[in-house]
Amino acid sequence: MTRRRRIRIVEAPLAIASDGTVLVNVGHSDGPSDPRAIFDRAFAGGDSIFIGVAVRPKELAFIKRGIDNHGAELASRILGGRQRRREKTPR
Repeated sequence: MTRRRRIRIVEAPLAIASDGTVLVNVGHSDGPSDPRAIFDRAFAGGDSIFIGVAVRPKELAFIKRGIDNHGAELASRILGGRQRRREKTPR
């Protein structure tokens, strides 16, 4: 006999996508509680739909390292560019 894991729905009210889009958890909807009805309404209105899966701790560590590395690289490029522009600007 195989044990079935109970799937847990996360109740976080909001999520932020990498493109800056803010997403709301449909579990907090005052409308229909049937996911199919919520999806149908979103499709009909041309809304974006996000379906996510929580990452494992090891994957989360990988994501955090990536964000930290890429964030540091982006910040240095931005600040370096500002510095170069300042050096070129006559005073």
